[in-house]
Amino acid sequence: MTLGTPLALLLALIAIPIVIFYILKVRLRRVPVSTNLFWNQIFEEKPPKSLWQNLRYWLSLLAQLLILALLVLAVADPILSWQSKGARRMVLIMDVSASMQAADLSTTRFQAAQQAAQRTLDGVREQDQVAILTAGTRPEVILGMGNHVPSLRRTIDNLSPVDTPANLESAITLAKQLIGDAPNGQVILFTDRTDSKKTDEKESKTESEAKEANASEPPPKPSTISVEYRTVGTKASNVGITQFQTRRSMVDAVGYELLVEVRNASDKPIECRLEIELEQRPVDILPLKLQPNETWSRTLEKTSLEGGVLKASLTKFENDKAEDRSKNNKLEVDDVAWAILPDRVIQPVLIVTPGNLFLQKVFEANPLVRVTVQKEIPTTWPENTVVVLHKLIPDPLPPNPLLIIDPESNSSLFRVDGLVDSPLVTEQDKSSPLMTHVRLDNVTFPKTKRLTFLTDTAKPIASSVGGEAIFTTLLHGDKKAIVLGVNLEESDLAFRTVFPILSSNAIAWFTNQSGELSLALPGGDTTMLSSSLTANGDLENLWLVSPSGQVKLQTGRSVGPLQETGVWELFQLDTQDIPTVESLRSTGRMPDRYAVNLASSTETDLRDANDAELVSSQTSLASWFSNPPWYYLAILIGLLLVVEWGMYQRRVLA
Repeated sequence: MTLGTPLALLLALIAIPIVIFYILKVRLRRVPVSTNLFWNQIFEEKPPKSLWQNLRYWLSLLAQLLILALLVLAVADPILSWQSKGARRMVLIMDVSASMQAADLSTTRFQAAQQAAQRTLDGVREQDQVAILTAGTRPEVILGMGNHVPSLRRTIDNLSPVDTPANLESAITLAKQLIGDAPNGQVILFTDRTDSKKTDEKESKTESEAKEANASEPPPKPSTISVEYRTVGTKASNVGITQFQTRRSMVDAVGYELLVEVRNASDKPIECRLEIELEQRPVDILPLKLQPNETWSRTLEKTSLEGGVLKASLTKFENDKAEDRSKNNKLEVDDVAWAILPDRVIQPVLIVTPGNLFLQKVFEANPLVRVTVQKEIPTTWPENTVVVLHKLIPDPLPPNPLLIIDPESNSSLFRVDGLVDSPLVTEQDKSSPLMTHVRLDNVTFPKTKRLTFLTDTAKPIASSVGGEAIFTTLLHGDKKAIVLGVNLEESDLAFRTVFPILSSNAIAWFTNQSGELSLALPGGDTTMLSSSLTANGDLENLWLVSPSGQVKLQTGRSVGPLQETGVWELFQLDTQDIPTVESLRSTGRMPDRYAVNLASSTETDLRDANDAELVSSQTSLASWFSNPPWYYLAILIGLLLVVEWGMYQRRVLA
C-alpha cells in the first residue's frame, strides 16, 4: 500500500491535546447554597481521585482516537497495490447518429444511452482514466482522459444527437489510439447498432488484405483493447425518405426532374402519402402502398420557371389506427427532405439582322429569352445581353457573348474565304452541350461560308467530310462565341426541329443554365463555397444560418460539416457582431442555400437493435470496492461518530 499524501500523517499529533483534555481536571464553579449537608455526604461516598484516574473513561477516549486515526488515514489517501495495478483507461463512445433520436422506448434511444453511460461512470475508480468520444459522420473527442467524474457526467448530459449517419469504425479506431498501450484498455460503445461482428469481420479482412499486399512485413501486433457494445432500442418499424434530388431539365427550358426514394423499413405492408411542395405550393401528392422492406423510387418530371425550396414530406398513414401509425413511424428526421431548384434567369437577346422571321421566332419561342430585334448595327451594346449577328458584322465586335450566323464580312475572329457548296456534316462533337439532342447529318447546307479562324481558341463542333467547319465555338476576349456559317435562306435548317433545339442549347451554353444541378447534401457532409463568392475573392463577413436559426461566422472556402437537416443559408453582411436571422434576411440579397437530408437507408432502418432497452448484464461496471479507500474510511468515521454520540447520550461513556 502507498499513500497519496504521506505528510497527512502529521495530523496524528492531534491525539496529544485529545489525551490532555481527558487528563485535565475540570474546575468547578463556586455557587452559594443554603446548606452543604448533601455535598458532604456525596464527598464521603466519592472521595477525590488522582489525576490519572480520569482515564477510566477509556472507552470514550478510545473512540475519539480511533476516529482521529481513521480521519488521518483518509486524508493520507491510501492506494492499495491491487488497485494501482488495476487502473483502467476507458473510452466511452456515444453514438450521436440520427437513428438515436428514435422514440421507440420510454425515452429516446439517445437518452437511454446517456442513462447507461451515467451508470457506467458509477464504477469509475479514482485511478481510472476516462475519455468521451462521439460517433457521427466523423468521430470527435469531446473530453480527453481524466477521472473527474462530475465533469464526465456533465459532458454526457450536454451531448445531443445530430442528423447524420454514424461511422462507428472510425470512432473505435480513434478510441484505441487514445488508449495506446495501456494494459487495461477498454472501449465501451453506446449505440443502437448490433454490428460488432461486422466490424470485427471488416477489421480481420483488412488485416488479411494488408498481409497479402505486404507479405514481407511482419504481421501487426494484435490489439488487447476490448470493445464492448452497449445496445439500446427495439426492432421498431419505420418509413423514411432516403433520397431526394432535383435538377433542371436538359431538354425543357422550364422543366425540372425529381428523384425520390422512400423505404419501408418494416416487416409488414404500409400505406402512406408523399407530398411535394415548391415554396409552399403543392406540386404533387403520391399515395404509396409499400410492401415489407420495399424501396420505392421514381423520377418525376415537373415544370416551373421559378426556382426555390422543394420539400418532400411523408404524411399520415392511411387506413390504419392511430396507435398503429405511431408504431410505424418512430423516427421523424427522415420524414421530410429538401432540395434547391435553381432559378431560371430570363436572358436578354439582341438580334441584329437585315430581316429573318424564322431566326426571330425561334428565339421568341424560348420562354427564357427576351428578344430585341434591330435591322442596323447599333452604336452601343447593352450589357448582360447575348448578341446574335446575322450577316451584319460590326467592327469592332461587341464585348458580348456572340452567336454569329452567315457572316458576310471579315472580323477579328475569322476571315471569309468564299463558299462551300452543299457540305455534308460527318463529324459532330457529341460531348459538347451544344450538340445535345442535335443531329446535323441529314440537314442540307447550300452556300455555306468557308471560314478561316484567326484565333487558336476555335474548336469545330460540326464539320463536313472535307474538313470545313460548319459549327465552331471560340473565345472572344473573356466571352464565349459561336460561329455558324450556314445560309438560313438557302438551307432547310430553319424548317427542322433541330433549329430551336440548337438555339436553346446555345442560350443555355452562354448562360450556364443547362441542366443545373444543386445537389442535396447528406447530413454531416461539407461543401465548397459557390463560384460567385470565390471568384470575387471576398470571403469575409459570411454568416451561416442553420435550419434551426443559429447564426455563426463562416470561415474558409468549405462549408460544414452540416449536421442538421433542412435548408442552410449563407449571407454576406458587413458587421462584427453576430447578426440576427431577421437582419440577414432583410438585406434583400439572395443567399446561397444548401439542402441537407438524412438520406441514409441504414439510419432509416431501426430494426438493427436488441429487443431489450439495455442488456441487464451490462448496466454498470460498479462494484463495492471500485471507490478509493478514503471513501470507505469516511463512511466508517461517520458511523463511529454516530455510535459515540449514541453511547454518550445513553450515559455509557459518562
